[in-house]
Amino acid sequence: MFRTAVASAGTSDVNELDASLSLENNPAVVNAHYEKVELQLKKSHYLQGTLPDGESDDLGYPGFERDEANGWVFGNHPQQTPVEAQQFKDMLIAHKHCFAYSMNDLPGYSGSVGPLTLPSLTSGDIVRRPRRHSAVECGIIDEKCKELEAPGFIVRCPKPWTHVQNIVVAAKKDLEGNWTDSRMCIDYRPINSETKMSHYPMQRVDDCLAKAAGKRFFSKLDARSGFSQIPIALEDQPKTAF
Repeated sequence: MFRTAVASAGTSDVNELDASLSLENNPAVVNAHYEKVELQLKKSHYLQGTLPDGESDDLGYPGFERDEANGWVFGNHPQQTPVEAQQFKDMLIAHKHCFAYSMNDLPGYSGSVGPLTLPSLTSGDIVRRPRRHSAVECGIIDEKCKELEAPGFIVRCPKPWTHVQNIVVAAKKDLEGNWTDSRMCIDYRPINSETKMSHYPMQRVDDCLAKAAGKRFFSKLDARSGFSQIPIALEDQPKTAF
């Protein structure tokens, strides 16, 4: 009982480049079809293979540059000047500590809001009968639990178990967009229905767009295992058991 605390080439696509184009030796071709090249590399798992613990194949595309020291790949857009490219690289390197190379690199949220609390609307236990899982699903659950337990995202829950929820093994898309991967989820609907709702203000979309007016460069960040980075108050952790 816990509580929460080989790549294959992508299928043909109308947006992919003609195989006859010389990407290896002609930078002009890459610059002219930059977005298609990027899509083709993603579908062939090339960008994934450049992670520190991934493959180390040679980089042969002139439109992309590998940073061996940090395990990154920079997509050098043709409209970006060399000065802008260097400024971007310097900024990323200066904030290298913000990037997670493994689950152990995730520090979790430590801001002023504090740990998440789960104020209950009932004083009774909330326990659900375990669902039946196939042998394959049991293997997936064991693997996912080990992955989460190693960095301390989940810990073994001591008895008595007052709140126990069901595990659900759901389908997940792989990098090629096919439903071949799996993820482990917890059905917390019974807990949610008996928990007082919290309200957090969010910025208006039109205000965000107004702030972006006139800007040339935009970026996006995806928190790795973002849900697992939210700490739960110690007294409420037994409510998340599964």
